[in-house]
Amino acid sequence: MFQEYVEKRTKYMGLPINDDMLFDASLVDKIIRNMKRGKASGLDGLTAEHLQHCHPCLPTLLSKLFNLMIDRGVVPDSFGMSYTVPLLKGNQLSTSSASVARLFYLFIYLFISAVSTMKTLQ
Repeated sequence: MFQEYVEKRTKYMGLPINDDMLFDASLVDKIIRNMKRGKASGLDGLTAEHLQHCHPCLPTLLSKLFNLMIDRGVVPDSFGMSYTVPLLKGNQLSTSSASVARLFYLFIYLFISAVSTMKTLQ
């Protein structure tokens, strides 16, 4: 039974892709228009405002890119990269939570430094 599982798994290609699973320009345009403004940018430096004020062909180009990613089954590594900054609000402010935040920032810094170093060495 295990051998049968391994055989099927090696041949598995995922679900068949139909038109309901694909992105179209109107869907991407709607998502861009509904993005919240005034939020911080990602690692790429782009904000919602950048996307909302881009050329009208952007949703078409992005939908083609996303559909190509679905078709090929590949997502660029940089799409998964981000950083998170915890914000202490209201009654959460205390000495212990501030020290935890400092440790968290240090961990993020060390992690990003390690990843950068590894990419440089490759």
